[in-house]
This record gives sequence, C-alpha cells and structure tokens, in this order.
Amino acid sequence: MQINFIEHKAFNLTPYILIVLAFIGLIVSVWFVMVPYISLKNEVSSMEKQLEMNGEAESEALQLEEMVEQHEQLSNYITNIEEGLIDHIALVDQLIAFLPNNSRIEHLYYMHDEAIEVTMSSARFIDMAIYNESLTSQPYVTDVSFQFMERSNEGDFQATYRIVISSDKWVEVVQHDD
Repeated sequence: MQINFIEHKAFNLTPYILIVLAFIGLIVSVWFVMVPYISLKNEVSSMEKQLEMNGEAESEALQLEEMVEQHEQLSNYITNIEEGLIDHIALVDQLIAFLPNNSRIEHLYYMHDEAIEVTMSSARFIDMAIYNESLTSQPYVTDVSFQFMERSNEGDFQATYRIVISSDKWVEVVQHDD
C-alpha cells in the first residue's frame, strides 16, 4: 500500500473556460463589427467611383449641351445672314437702278446704324442731284445726307452720300415685290 502524503486538489477548469468563452465572444463581436464596417467601406468606395463617373458624364453632357446651343446659334446666325444677304443684294440692285445713265457706284460701305455710304461717279454734275432726288423719294430711305463731292483726275464728279435705311419699310418693299 502506498500512502501519498501530497494532497491532490481538484483541478478547476472554470476560469479557463471563461477565458476561452470571453475570447470567442470577443472574436465574434469583432467579426460582427468588422464585417459591416468592411462592407460599408466597400460600398463607400464604389459610390465614390460612381460619383466620379457621374461627374465626368455630367461634364460631357454639359459640353454637348453647349455644343448644341452653339450649333443652334450658328445656324440661326447663318440663316439671318443668308436672309439679310438676299435683302442686301436687292437693296444694292435698287441703289444701282437709281443711277442716271453713264453713272456708276465707286464704293459702297455698310455702316453699323442701318446706314449705307455710297460714292458714285458721273461725268455730269446734274446726275448727282438726280441720284439724290431718286434716293429721297424712296419710302424705305429715312435720310439722305450729302457728305462731299470732288472732281477726279479723269474729270468725273464723285459724290458721297450717307443713306439711312428703315429696315421695317425695306422688308415691306421686298415682300411687296415678291
């Protein structure tokens, strides 16, 4: 028989089990916190990329919109020029038609305030007065002012007139002729 004088104590596992359970609980709670955090972080990063792509798309859309507006403005501008050119050609034809025989237009300048500066030349002095009278009798001419007259080296008279045109009355004349 053996006698054992060392007393055996019962081994207490409870604190170790509690430590292991606390560690497992800590891991589970960290997992429950980290998984949504990582998921939200991924969503935020994908939304930032989408926001950046939307910003680029918006910028391109604005550029396209500006280009469309510019195209419309240029189209309207070209249409106005074409319509005005037809009217101006008819106006120049009218101004030439009023010239007396053996007279010619030397220069024709469009001014910014619906005025035209016309320099005509003729061999006879009376042709200047006839042309002035022809211009003043037109319903679309609101003012004719005689600017100056000179005699050229060839002996012809040159006179310059400033003619103010009423665009509304001119349009009526053009429409009436059509």
